[in-house]
Amino acid sequence: MMGKQAAANNSEQFAASPDFHRVFMDSVIDAHSVNASLTQQVLSKDDTMRKLRDIVAEQVYAQLAKQAADAANPGAS
Repeated sequence: MMGKQAAANNSEQFAASPDFHRVFMDSVIDAHSVNASLTQQVLSKDDTMRKLRDIVAEQVYAQLAKQAADAANPGAS
């Protein structure tokens, strides 16, 4: 549905659509629910916290290392 609206409207019309507002708000509420559940699990279960911390650390490190490498070799990307 949103794809058809994007194809049929300019970006301002698309953003003003009640359908977009509904989908946006549904997404925000869903994200909140997921994050609240994850937060509760991380705060209450040490094993979950360690696993998530390790995953996040790996991802953050990889991104920062890539940025540093790209900055050191600007023409290599």
